[in-house]
Parts: sequence; C-alpha cells; structure tokens
Amino acid sequence: MKPELILHPGFPKCGTTSLQKLFIVENHAFGKAMGIRFIGADFKPDNGYPPVSKLMYDPEACIEAILGNDYPPGRYFLSNEALSNRPEFIQVLARRFTLSRAVFTLRFPALQGVSNYRYSGWLEKDFAGFLDDQGDRLYAVETKYRPAIRRYVDAAVPLRVCPIEETSEAFETRFLRAAFDTVPDLLSKPPFSTLERSNTSVPFAFADALHHELKEGGFAAPKGPERHALVIAAQNYALPEELRAFAPASVGRLDGGKVATAIESYAAFLREFDTPDAIVSDAVAFSHRQVERLTAQPVAGDADVRGLREHARKLLSGALAPAAAPARTAAPASTPATTQAPSATAPAPTPQAPAEDAGKTGWTPLPIKGFRLSNTPRFPKNGLLNFTIMPGKPQICRLRLDGDFSALGRTTVLKFDFRSPTFPLMPDIVAGDAGFPSITLVNEDGVHFSFARGNLKDFFDISRPNTRQGIELPLSAFLYDKDMASNPPLKRNFFASKITAIYFDFLRKPDETIDLEIGNFASREAREIALPPVQDLVVFDRNDQARGLPKFASERGSMGFRVALNATGLVLGYSGATLNLRVLRNGTEMDKVSVTLSAESGNINLRLRDRGAYRIEADLSKDGHTVARETWSACHVVPRDGTRPSSVLGISDAAEYDRIALAGGSWDRLVMSLNVVTRDEAGGFRFHRGLDALPRTRRAPGQKRILSTFQMPKPLSRFPDRWDYNRYGPADPEAYGEVIGWLAKSAQEAGFTHFEVWNEASAYGHWADDMETLIALHKLTHETIQREAPGMVVLGGCTHSWDMDFLRRFFEAGGSDHCDGLTIHGYTYQPALLPQRFDEVEALIDRHVAPDRAFGLHVTEVGFRMPAFSEIAAAENLALFTLEAASRERSRAVVWFRYNNPRPEVESGYQQRSSTGYALVGNGDRYCRASYAAYRFTDLLLGESERVEASGTGEDRLYRIIGAPGTVALAARSRAALEKAAPPPWRRMDSCGGPLGDRETGTLFLALRPGFFV
Repeated sequence: MKPELILHPGFPKCGTTSLQKLFIVENHAFGKAMGIRFIGADFKPDNGYPPVSKLMYDPEACIEAILGNDYPPGRYFLSNEALSNRPEFIQVLARRFTLSRAVFTLRFPALQGVSNYRYSGWLEKDFAGFLDDQGDRLYAVETKYRPAIRRYVDAAVPLRVCPIEETSEAFETRFLRAAFDTVPDLLSKPPFSTLERSNTSVPFAFADALHHELKEGGFAAPKGPERHALVIAAQNYALPEELRAFAPASVGRLDGGKVATAIESYAAFLREFDTPDAIVSDAVAFSHRQVERLTAQPVAGDADVRGLREHARKLLSGALAPAAAPARTAAPASTPATTQAPSATAPAPTPQAPAEDAGKTGWTPLPIKGFRLSNTPRFPKNGLLNFTIMPGKPQICRLRLDGDFSALGRTTVLKFDFRSPTFPLMPDIVAGDAGFPSITLVNEDGVHFSFARGNLKDFFDISRPNTRQGIELPLSAFLYDKDMASNPPLKRNFFASKITAIYFDFLRKPDETIDLEIGNFASREAREIALPPVQDLVVFDRNDQARGLPKFASERGSMGFRVALNATGLVLGYSGATLNLRVLRNGTEMDKVSVTLSAESGNINLRLRDRGAYRIEADLSKDGHTVARETWSACHVVPRDGTRPSSVLGISDAAEYDRIALAGGSWDRLVMSLNVVTRDEAGGFRFHRGLDALPRTRRAPGQKRILSTFQMPKPLSRFPDRWDYNRYGPADPEAYGEVIGWLAKSAQEAGFTHFEVWNEASAYGHWADDMETLIALHKLTHETIQREAPGMVVLGGCTHSWDMDFLRRFFEAGGSDHCDGLTIHGYTYQPALLPQRFDEVEALIDRHVAPDRAFGLHVTEVGFRMPAFSEIAAAENLALFTLEAASRERSRAVVWFRYNNPRPEVESGYQQRSSTGYALVGNGDRYCRASYAAYRFTDLLLGESERVEASGTGEDRLYRIIGAPGTVALAARSRAALEKAAPPPWRRMDSCGGPLGDRETGTLFLALRPGFFV
C-alpha cells in the first residue's frame, strides 16, 4: 500500500514559506505531533526545507530523488510552490504516493501579481514592462488559477482552496483545517505561535530601481540559485526608511475599474470551492484595503530615484560580478585562510549591536571598525549581519572583522549571537558542518590561532537548530596550526601581539542556500580555573573494587572508598578540611556524605541503590571557604558473571584490552600509524625504537581483534616532499607490500583476526589521494595478507561517517573485490536517520557484491560526542545504534569509541584536540559515564538473546530482542511506542538497565520480560 501524500502546490510565496517554516522549526516537532512526515531537501522525509529551487532548475534530479528515496507507510506533506509550474511532476509523485488531497493557497490575483513583481519579477522587467506583459491577465482570476487547479482535477486529486488574506482567524489555522481537517493545540504554543512571516516584499520603487541598475549597470545576469540568493539579499537590504515608502510612477497605470471587477470574480471563485461566506467577506474586504494602500503610496521623484539607484548599485556590487569582468575567484578550500582575499569593505553599519549583557555580567562590545564579507550578498539589519551562503565554489564564505582587538587575551571569552532563520543548522560530518564557521584570530605578526568548525557544535545546542543562540568561546581553546603553509612561525606568545582581525569562515552546501544572522560580538575576562578539581587534591581508593570495574562503577548498590589528602593537598595546608559529597540521580539527591581529611585515610560509602547513571557533586572546604569543587559521573551497572558476551559488540581503544574484555562484547580494535614500523639492521622489520606496538594480552576463543592502519611513511609516500606526505599512496607498491606483509603476520601471531586497510579513507585529513590509488592500495593489501597471513579477514572502505558518495565511488571502482567486508564509522548528529542510512549501505552492498559472498558490514567506530549530546543521550543513542545494527543480517560488529581518555582532562577548560567527549571512562578513572553502563546492559541483552528484529519507522520504530522462548525485551524510540507493544507486567528500563520511572522524554526506552534478568 502506498503512503498518503497531501500536497500544497502553493501560489503566494509568503504563504508557502510560512507553512514550510511551521513544519521545519524545532526539528520537525509540529509534523511529528500530527503524525505527518514533511518532505524536505532532496525529497527526503523530515530533511529540512523543500527543494523549491531544485525543482525549478533541475527537475530530472528531483524525479530521480522521488523514485529513489524510501517512504515507509504513513502520511506525508509536501509544500512547494514550484509544483504549480511542473504539472508533469504530479504523475511522478503518484507513482510513489496516494495523492489524497491538494490545497491551493490563493490571494487576490492583482495583488499577488504586484507582490510577485516585488519578490522576483524585477529580475526580468521594470514595473511598467511587467504591466505591459500582464495586460488584463493581471486581473483575471480564471487565467491565474484555473489552469493549475484543472491539472489536479484531471489527475483525480481531490482539492481545496485556502485564501491567505487576513481574516478573523490566522491563515495557518485555515490551512491546517483545509489540509488535515484538524488544528493541533501546538499551533497556539511558542515557537509555532510566534513564527515571523517570511518573504517580505522588496520596497516597491526599490524593486524598479534594482531592475534598471541590473540591466544598465553592467552586472552579470544571475542564474539558478544565484537568483534566489539575490532576491533574499534585496528583501533584507537595509534601505533608508525615507526611501521605503515610494512606488514607481507606473503604479498609476493600475486600472481601478478592473480591480473592482476582479475582486468580485475572486469572491465567486472562492465560493465555488465551498469557502465559508465569512471568510470570503473578510478576504474581499482585506483585498480592497490592500489595493487602496498600494495606490496611495507616493511616487518616487527624480532625487528619490537617484537615491534608490545608488542603493541598488551598492547591493548588486556586493552580490554580483560585473558582466564585463571575469567573476571573482578565491583560493580553493585547502588554501590557508590568510591567502584568501576578501571582497571590498562593506558599508556601515558594521554587524555590531550592544551586547545584551553589557554592563551586567562583564560583557564588553567588541571594538569593530569595519567588516568584509566575501562570496555572498550581505546586508546589516537590526544590528545583526544577515547574509546568504549560496551553493558553489569557492567553498568558503569569509566574514572578516577588523579593529583593534588588543584587549583580547588567553583568558578572554569571545561571544556572538548566531542563528539560521530558515535552514536548520544540523551538524553534518560528511558535509563538513556547512553553515557553521571556523574562527581564526590574526595578530599583527600575521600569525593565526584557530577554532575548528567541527568543534563549534560543542557550544551549539543542536536540539534548537533554528533558534538564536549565544555562542561563548574561550580564547584559551584556540590553537596554532603549524601545518598551515602560510602561517608564520609562532616565535612568542600569540596574545603578546595585538590581534587585528577575526575571520569567520563558513562552509557552503553543494546545492542549497543558507541564510545566517550573526552579531552582538562581545568579550569578557574569565579565569581559566576558578577552583581546582577535588580529585586533584583528594585520593579516592576503592576498598570494595570488583576486578576490572572502573573506579566509579559498581555492580552492587554502593561504592566504598578510602579517602585522604594527597601530597599537594597537604602542602597547601588543607589538613582538617571537610570533604562533602552528594550522590544524585536524575537531579534528585540519593545520598550525602561528609568526612574530615588528613594524611590518614578515612572510609566513606556512597549509595547507588538502583542500576543506572549517577552524578557525584563534591567540594572541599576549610575555615568556611570552598577550596576545590568537582562533579563527575558514576554508574551502578549490571553484573556479567556467567553471561555470554555479545557477538556484535566491542570497543575501539589503543590500550585497555583487559578492561574492554571484562566490560563485555567480542571485539576490540587498535589503530596504528605505519610510521611505527621501521627497517632493522638485518633488512627485516621491527617496531620503532624496539617497542612492541601490538598487545601481549590475548583474547578468549571466539573473540575478535581488528588492526587498522593509516599514515604512509615518508620513504614510501609518492609525495615525500609534501608536508602531508602521509595522506598519499605508496610510490613503490612492492616496498609497501613488504611492510604490510610483516605487520599482518606479526598481528596474526599476536591474536589479531581482522585487518582494516586504511582508517577513515573518506576523510581528507587521512587520505588525500584519488580513488584509483585507494583501490590499488586495497588490492595490494588484500593479496599480501592472503599470502602472508592466510585466514585474516581484510576489511576495506573505512569511512569517517555515513559518506554515501564515497562508498558509491568505492564500490563502483571495484573496491569490494579487494576486501572481505566493509567498514564504516557511524558518527552522526542525526541519529533519527540511522535506519535510512543502514538501508542505503546495505543496498550498495547488495548491488555490487555477489550473493554467495559472506560480505559483512563492520561499524568499527561509533560515538556521540559530549557536550553536543548530553551524557544520557549519548548512552541512549549508542544502545539504539547497536540494536539497529544488530537487526541487520549483514552486521558483524559495532565497535564503540572509546574506552577511556588517553590524556589528562581539565574540567574548566576546552581542548580542541582531545576526544574527551566520547570516552566511557575518564583518564585515571576520574569518572564512569552512563555510556559504560549502557554498554554493559546492551551486551547482556544481546549476549543472552539470539537476534534482534526491527519494525516501524520514525518514533514508532520498535526493536524485539528475541531469545528462548521468545521475545525477552523490547526497545523503542519513544515511550508511547513502547507502551503500545509492552505487556503491563514487563518492567520498564532505561538504556543503563535502571528503572525507567515516569520519564517520557529521551531517545531509547526498554521493557524486559519478567524473569529474564536479575
């Protein structure tokens, strides 16, 4: 049975965009509440804004997308004004959907015509030319609406009409009733009740001036998406208020008699489609008022026209290249930021408004003297810089702030407001986090200190992708990048020289525009470390530690410690200080302990009664003053005695082999740089400096170990003189084969069962060579290992995320012929799309691999980084990912990243090059996160069952964990879906194995059959 599709072919742009925004904001919350999937970019469900410009300029690609995408059963909604001009698309949609209804939004045609002219019609004609071209069609209801509506009638699609004029009820209310026969309560609640109307018209006379300047000023005519970006720039241009009220002289040619007759025809047309009389009367009255207001506008005089033309030239100069000159170019994306020339300085005002907090919390407005913006139209508005990032190349759009920023130092925090009003800014690893900026400070020596785009998500709430957010970045986290070819050597403290510029480099999307607002730049001073962490002064020694458990994990309802001041605490004179500890679960205090400390140890016992994740709040005080403070995670985990390890689960880490094995699962993984292998004196090979880089601990029978390699040694690289020589294939394949042969044989002898050809080959930072060379590398590696280490499984194609373009090219180039299984890394910031991603990968394998091959899918890294995800959300998403993978026949491994942090952590700072957000256990056992408890519980569920079956889509996706004698556990993405499937006696659990209680929000909910698990 086909899924149901409700269509909104649209007409007035303001009507369609307002409805589209309603369904997009808050991560599609409105549609989800109604049980409606909104068809967005690339015609995928719940994928942002609909592909209006793509349907206009590339309909063939849209047809391919409709026929190629997956649409599980359910109700869908497509709002797209381009449908009115693409009648052939109705038949394409009918092949995949049951078209249950089309709702046309209408506006009095003469006013719609004028509005269309002011929106984008000025690109083709001035208003006088527009009137000549329209003739009587401007007033004709029949010729405006009837042909498009007839196409839907002929296609047997039931239809309704909905006027957008202001009446006694909101336009959105009328539309929802017409389209879905219901108006959800959610419409009356923020942010849905407070959404701003979109696509305001360009000021009337300004639109006329823009046309004349575009045609007479020597500018290249905009095409495709560039037209759309220019329209948006014109809509939002900060035209002086005194010029906004004018109309062009040709407005006097509007025929009042024809307008009056047309309004009556419009009323009759609405009634023909059963529009209630009250709404018709309101729409007619509103249309009369709008016409009167339009014709009453003052006409621009000669001086006004000159001013309008000057502003039109200013806007077009920033958005378009002159026709007589070649288009501006910039350095490719790989060129260092300092060599990319920005465009000319933009006019005042600068993108700076007084910081809202100035004078209250120490925020000081940034002293910006001017700004430049390249490769995009720009315009200041309301103290914020508004601009559109158009698709295309160069890939980077740069905002440069100039000024004397000498007040900025290592202890400064930089703040700015940032949002995308229309496009949901969701971090996307594959797309490089398009729309997010990398930020670079430049001092007067020309040295650059940078904050990477990929790390900005740690300061951005991804659950509110369209909401204005204040981003606060500590400058202590910025890094000197010695690999930037043009970055001068750092000869002294970077902040000892005055900072003269700040760059914001925004990455473009390949096919879509992104509208951004940024401003309210401010700074304040902040001490990097307000108070030292408690564990830097106090020793916590477990006195009831079970073998292999992290320090802050327990299989029982309590944890016992011996506590004492360490040498530092004693030297600082803290003997006699009081240690206060609180144990919290879901924000509720579960236990409280205080003890006086000295060099002698005292005993404490912390209660963690129920299984699950906890927080420990600790402070150390003396003489009424707090001298140290820290909060960390602890877990009460399920026991593993006598349970089988899951055959699919594992952890990727470089050292903690024993502790990984004790945590459960059947896999571990080591990533090794080939640079650790060197020639010995006898002409053979050894590990660098004689160290054995392979683990000495062996895994139990049936357990598996992966060795993953990357980084080509300089003597082997085909580009040895490049600074990034290690990202390229070998110059001498035979020499490379000798290294791999020795390494694979050594690894097999050390207990490794699988060999991963190249870690994250899809990431430019790990592999910069072409696909042909990568396939040759796979072929050579596979043949060498088959010869030197027979029986070892060769895995290939390793991605850094769900990079489907890379995987398609890998398979099409024959990559699967030269490996025994596929590896991917499952990192994503859109976990709701995981079923679709698995479907896409499995379809690729089925298309390119012979059915008789046991070609498995191995996820050799997956993690959900904190603080982009909360600690409990990370644990839930890891468990959910594993269940989804386990439900797939081809899945062989899901390897979580990582067991513990290899570097010491500073709680009050931010380290760009540290992976602290992924770890289950802290460096030095400083904490044990919810994801560790989730790993143990997931291992128990899968180890004590036979298979996982998945059904349903979206929030209704359900996982049945099957064992003897049947279903032993259920898992769902929503509490409501779980309650539909779980019998009342079944116990409700969270991802850590603890009681679920009354919690209704989250990512994963479980129910266990009585008696299954103690």
